[in-house]
Amino acid sequence: MPSPPRAASGGYQDIAGVVSLACWEGSETGAALLSGSARYSVHTLTGSRSRFPALRWDCTGCGQRVTGRAPAGRPVHAEHGHAPGCARLAAGQAAEEGERRERLARLIVHSEEPAGSLQRHWLAERIEDDCPRCGWHGYFHHYLATIGGDWSAAVCGNCHAGLHPDIAVTVRYFSARSPLDGSPSR
Repeated sequence: MPSPPRAASGGYQDIAGVVSLACWEGSETGAALLSGSARYSVHTLTGSRSRFPALRWDCTGCGQRVTGRAPAGRPVHAEHGHAPGCARLAAGQAAEEGERRERLARLIVHSEEPAGSLQRHWLAERIEDDCPRCGWHGYFHHYLATIGGDWSAAVCGNCHAGLHPDIAVTVRYFSARSPLDGSPSR
C-alpha cells in the first residue's frame, strides 16, 4: 500500500494537529471538523495571532462575502455580512434553533411556575451559551429562562430578573472625575 503524500510544512504532524484541534473544540459534525481544520490551517499558514481567525467566504444563498467569526454558535451571531432575507442564513438559524430546543429541554431538572410568559428552568449541569436578549455570552450555572416557552431564545439570569413582574430592579449610576484624567480644570 503506498504511503499518503506528506505535506511540505511538517508532514503527518500537521494532520494530527488539525484533527486534535477540531476534536478538542468538541466537534461532533463534519461541518465543525471542517471549520476547525480550516481555522487551524489559516492560523498555521498565516502566523495569525488569533488561534481561531475569522474565515471569509461567499454565501451561496445571497452572494455576499460573509465573515465567519466563530466555529459554532447561532449563525446570526457568528456569520456577519449576509444580505437581508438570506435563505441560507435563515435555514442555518432554523436548524440551530431546532437543535437548541432539543438539547436544552433534555438538560432541565425542574421548571418553576410561569410568571406571565416568563418561566425559569433549573439545569442539570452548567452550560455555555449566549443570551439573545442582551448578547451576553458565558456560563449558565444553575438556570435559564424562557419567554413564551421558546427554548431557542432562552435568556440569562439578568434578563430573567429584568423581565420578571415581581422582581424590582434598581439601577444607580455613579460618575467621578479626577484632575489627573487630562480634562481641563474648572
